[in-house]
Amino acid sequence: MVEGKASESFGPTLGDWRNNDSEGKKKRLAYLQKKLQLEGELFPDLRYQLFHRTASSLIVAEQFHATSAIMLVHSFSENDDWFDDYSNFLSLYGQKAQIGRLHELLEGPSVRLYCGWAKGVSQSC
Repeated sequence: MVEGKASESFGPTLGDWRNNDSEGKKKRLAYLQKKLQLEGELFPDLRYQLFHRTASSLIVAEQFHATSAIMLVHSFSENDDWFDDYSNFLSLYGQKAQIGRLHELLEGPSVRLYCGWAKGVSQSC
């Protein structure tokens, strides 16, 4: 999965996303946590989109019988906007995020999960 970003955020925080918490949202977040092998309470300032995109990469890898899944943020921000949110997400796995590096988050029984932040060059038209 590639998540392209310029200066826009990763969407709502978990705290905002949980407002008006429905049964569907509770089930969805529980599923994402299980898929990502994250136990316990998640911090409300983490971004929901990072959980969703990362779990999506695992789901697609499993569908295609791939041995690895990658969630890559391709950032076109000159100031690395929102890198802190990405870094906070990786810290759930004990990783210190670095730009231009793939980080192995999970060594699952069938699929390994990696995340990375690639820096692109913004071009004006």
